[in-house]
Amino acid sequence: MPTAIRRPLLQQIAWTDRLIGLRGARGVGKTTLLLQHGKEEAARVGLGNVLYISLDDLLFRQQTLIDFAREFRDQGGQVLLLDEVHRYPDWSVELKLIYDKFDDLLVRFTSSSIIELSRAKGDLSRRAVMYDMYGLSFREYLIWRDYLPADIAVSHSLTEIITHHQDIAWSITEDGLEPQRLLIEYWKDGYYPYRPASPETYLRQVADAATTVIDTDLPPIFSLTSATTEKIKRLLVAVAENVPYKPNISKLAQQLEISRPTVQNYLYYLHQARLIGLLPSELRGIIRTQKPEKVYLDNPTLLYAMPNRPPNTGNLRETYFYSALSTAGLALAYSTVGDFKTDEYVFEVGGPNKKNTQLQSLPNGYRALDGIGVGFGNAIPLWLFGFLR
Repeated sequence: MPTAIRRPLLQQIAWTDRLIGLRGARGVGKTTLLLQHGKEEAARVGLGNVLYISLDDLLFRQQTLIDFAREFRDQGGQVLLLDEVHRYPDWSVELKLIYDKFDDLLVRFTSSSIIELSRAKGDLSRRAVMYDMYGLSFREYLIWRDYLPADIAVSHSLTEIITHHQDIAWSITEDGLEPQRLLIEYWKDGYYPYRPASPETYLRQVADAATTVIDTDLPPIFSLTSATTEKIKRLLVAVAENVPYKPNISKLAQQLEISRPTVQNYLYYLHQARLIGLLPSELRGIIRTQKPEKVYLDNPTLLYAMPNRPPNTGNLRETYFYSALSTAGLALAYSTVGDFKTDEYVFEVGGPNKKNTQLQSLPNGYRALDGIGVGFGNAIPLWLFGFLR
């Protein structure tokens, strides 16, 4: 992603904290944001006092991270930017030591979406301030591709969208923009901020990133063997061919020749890696221990990158809605009336002709409809949910 494109998270992070972590899936732009911050810090403290390095650098086969940090700090360094810390053995232990020993050194690091600080060898949960980073929202995509100026493409809360969806939609579409048409473009090549030479190259990059997550990121965190990662890949393909669907855990266990609890674990690993999304039956349930009511791929772009038939439109719509709300920090669960429920609302997702039959008895029920520019009544344009962040 070009460094001139600035994600909102860059301004939302409290950069005065001494130890800051940026956690996210491969390809969502963590490195770019880290470098953007480094440029700002260099303007503040001087170029020579800011250092960026990736933890998969061959240097760290000969030198420990804490010795590297000590040498940088002794030479006047003030801001240390560490990319992909999960690639370094015992990274959490050494970051803890750096934090405790060098109180005049600011450290920022990126990591896989999988890491859990409280479970790492060196407990950083009371030291590091973590921020989660996701791929581009539909709103960010419109800004990135110069379809919409940033002063018009502002984010809105779910309550604002529910209450004022017509006014918001009119303000965005009044100059002729057709977000319902651009949404299809976003689904195919918009979630990951790459600028490839062709659509085929883009989707290959997305698929390669997913494979790398399973082969490289999962094993050291969950102590997996190569045989295990192959089964997890098979599980991902099985999910991709059927989503969204209610998983038959016993059938999956039989297909993969593993136990039911192991299937549950593998689904959780893929969920933590942000390759799939698990929709629970209860809003406050524990994802790892619940049997998911439905399984999705993490975002619509992944659907196009998977080696199966072109994605079904209904699948794309539901996956987009799930992704838009979950990445905005909203708890989602399965609804027996509609498709999804939050703490306050029930949603049915569908095309422009979706009737209100299922929700007509619910005062808090809404239709998220694809193919419409401006909504009416309890019918809200599906694209508008991409403005939650």
